[in-house]
Amino acid sequence: MYSHLVNNLAESLIVKQRRQMADVIVVLSSGAFNDGTLGYFTLLRTLQGIKLYREGLADKIIFSGGNMPGNRLDLSISQKMAEIASENGVPEKARIIEEKSLTTYQNAVETKKIMEKYKLKDALLVTSAIHMKRAMLTFERAGVMVYPVPANAFETAVTDPLDRLGMFREVIREYAGMLFYRWKGWM
Repeated sequence: MYSHLVNNLAESLIVKQRRQMADVIVVLSSGAFNDGTLGYFTLLRTLQGIKLYREGLADKIIFSGGNMPGNRLDLSISQKMAEIASENGVPEKARIIEEKSLTTYQNAVETKKIMEKYKLKDALLVTSAIHMKRAMLTFERAGVMVYPVPANAFETAVTDPLDRLGMFREVIREYAGMLFYRWKGWM
């Protein structure tokens, strides 16, 4: 964990960005605190989605993610994300909230339903860099054409031993998630 092994493991999860025009931007949540404050990665993803919208790469944004059991938020995580988008100039007609999903698989299934309802064909997918590979494969398996636009890619640049230790946990979690999703047939 104090070597560059974790950086190399993280790097193999990174998917090359494909920033282009699409029908919609899909932003996946990554959690929030009980006081309603969005988690760091959720906030990064939300800001990336807003940036893509402002660049004119899509006319709509789907904010995807419900509340984990035990979370006492007054609004769903996706509603909080949409609230931030509203505060940053994204109009109501451009914001779609998907608040049923608690997993990446559910994000994909619920987003597919919304895209069919609105007749949306393709999406810019926004999530964290090390989560992108599993998310992209899951969405594609669900029948959603996605173009990956990670919110961050600092994972491969981490050099501090304590930061590597934290990243090691996330990388192992992601590899375990990929194995589980393959076993379930979700990707």
